[in-house]
Amino acid sequence: MSITAPRGDSIDVRPVTPDEWDRITERCWPTEPHAIDALFELQDTIGMAAWHGDRCVAQLHGYRVVLPGQPNPHWPSWTNPWPDELWQQAIAPLRDHAPGAIWCHACCHVGRTLDSEANVQRELIYRFARQRDWNIDQTLTDLNALDGVVLEQNDVAQVVEAFRDVPKPQFQMIESQYHGRGIATALIEASIAWAKQNNYTAIIARAAPQGLREYAQWAGRPPWTTYAKLGFTTLAGSPEQNSPLDIDAWNVPPHIKDEARAAVSAGQSLNTLRPRIMALPISSEARDALPSLENEDA
Repeated sequence: MSITAPRGDSIDVRPVTPDEWDRITERCWPTEPHAIDALFELQDTIGMAAWHGDRCVAQLHGYRVVLPGQPNPHWPSWTNPWPDELWQQAIAPLRDHAPGAIWCHACCHVGRTLDSEANVQRELIYRFARQRDWNIDQTLTDLNALDGVVLEQNDVAQVVEAFRDVPKPQFQMIESQYHGRGIATALIEASIAWAKQNNYTAIIARAAPQGLREYAQWAGRPPWTTYAKLGFTTLAGSPEQNSPLDIDAWNVPPHIKDEARAAVSAGQSLNTLRPRIMALPISSEARDALPSLENEDA
């Protein structure tokens, strides 16, 4: 699958192969070589990637789970995008009526390259360290309390030493020229085709709220409206759809909470600000187990 790159040439979207691993950012994948090797052996690929020449410019991370009750043994628990209670309720229809292998989308990052990925970590550390008066231990504790963040003390110390006296350092965290070109959609479509070819029962993905660009980039999840356009539906029984929306309780950096509050102040529906667990049934049993739901504000 190919789409047009910023300078008019093509971007190729395809499953990741073992010989490409050293050219892909490690965000949200396991970093231990033995874990990566085990994932490839178990599921043939670790997701989809978009390539501009020999540069990987976007990634969709994926992992295999077999229902009922067989989680992926090689996927680190901190990258699991679902709290256990939410996960169990969400997969109940598949677990009870369509057991088998399901393909899970963990994260999707467009514009993340080897060149820009290091700056994502530097910018985050700088922002927190500055707010905490450059206290390395406090900065490390607060950062590791965030979803999907695992840092060592030396990571924080290096940034503090390099940027403490720099008032406004410039970090190019995202190569934004790759945004708005349909790359995320192409990654999802490639993943759908691959899952069908490999006899998966269904695909499940955690999607970002509608209209929160900063949230989507931070979490590495396309908005649920993107998934809905590709045939995914909101899973039945998701607690997030029935509980009060509490932006203050989101475990995300402050600027993302500010984005959500601004959307509410501008009149955006609270329902569109909720993350969603989306599913695409592949087998006939999964289609029967996952009746289409009517998405409000879609």
